[in-house]
Amino acid sequence: MVLSLAAAPLAAQDTQATPALAPIPFCGQQVAAPRAQPPAGSAPVVLAFGPCFEAQGGTSVVESQTYLYYIHLKQSRPSEGVWVTYDETAEKTIGEDFHRL
Repeated sequence: MVLSLAAAPLAAQDTQATPALAPIPFCGQQVAAPRAQPPAGSAPVVLAFGPCFEAQGGTSVVESQTYLYYIHLKQSRPSEGVWVTYDETAEKTIGEDFHRL
């Protein structure tokens, strides 16, 4: 099994001058962009993450909830106005998550 943990950081955009975000390629699929964007001038945020199983045709024999249990990285919740900063701490957590998995 080959597992890659993908995370998609999103930089803040000036929402008045920038059109809506395009769909985001994630694990070989197009994921809808969030309806809300981080406040202008904010640092990059953790938008989406998850295990990808490219070498296995995109499927796993282990339930997805098992993987999510071991992943400690938190993601932003745009619909609630909650933005998790993609910084050194997030990168460290991604590495630790990968090793736990």
